[in-house]
Amino acid sequence: MKHTAVLLLSTPVPLARKGVVAAITQFLVTHNGSILHADDHVDSERGMFLSRLEWDLDGFDIPITDFGEWFKPLAEQYSISYHLAPTGYRPKVVILVSGYDHCVADLLYRYKSGELACEIVTIISNHSTAKPLADFYGVRFHLQYLLRTINVHHSFLPAFIGATPYHQAFDRGVKLIGATSHYVTATLDDGPIIEQDVVHRDTVEDMLRKGRDLEKVVLARSAGTWKIVFSSIRTRRSCSIRSPAQAYRRPASFFSSTYVF
Repeated sequence: MKHTAVLLLSTPVPLARKGVVAAITQFLVTHNGSILHADDHVDSERGMFLSRLEWDLDGFDIPITDFGEWFKPLAEQYSISYHLAPTGYRPKVVILVSGYDHCVADLLYRYKSGELACEIVTIISNHSTAKPLADFYGVRFHLQYLLRTINVHHSFLPAFIGATPYHQAFDRGVKLIGATSHYVTATLDDGPIIEQDVVHRDTVEDMLRKGRDLEKVVLARSAGTWKIVFSSIRTRRSCSIRSPAQAYRRPASFFSSTYVF
């Protein structure tokens, strides 16, 4: 397992232009931190500079528990809001599944094989279909509903929301079909998008078959790289790259089928 840390930060753009990236880089290097990844984004609507830095903790001479004290002068100088998360953090995850179990089966297999860096604590459904899978993998199963979720929808959102999207696409003569994983909000199929993929369409039956495979892949990628936290819920385009720890401090949830129940 990687022994690294991720620093997620935001600062006003005018202050960022005065050298915040150089200052933070110098701070980490001075304390023997070897930077592995750096991603930056400017939220023009809010006038904020957003950054994600990951560095190797081997040889880093500041204990993670004392990082805030050492970083405080720099944070005050540039009005930095930040969150620090060790990459060894394994979030507790709840899977929500409706009547179809192909996605939850794939997630459980990837979890058992060590591909997903999380702890699946419960499967929740309004059907008993997935209970044998839960029992097989030793995961608790409940017939109830929980908030705070990721949904996988079988279309390339924002097109064809709601039920029977493949039929809608076929009727409209669409040449590509897709699957989209997104955060669940109060508006149907309108939450911030995490992952998408497409395949070429054929008959409705082929679209359904290809779509099921695509749903599994898209949801698995969301579960494995789940790093998007939106700085403004009003638009899918205003986002910053964040770590799983920052994304959800409480147990997260995945919808492994299409419909919110």
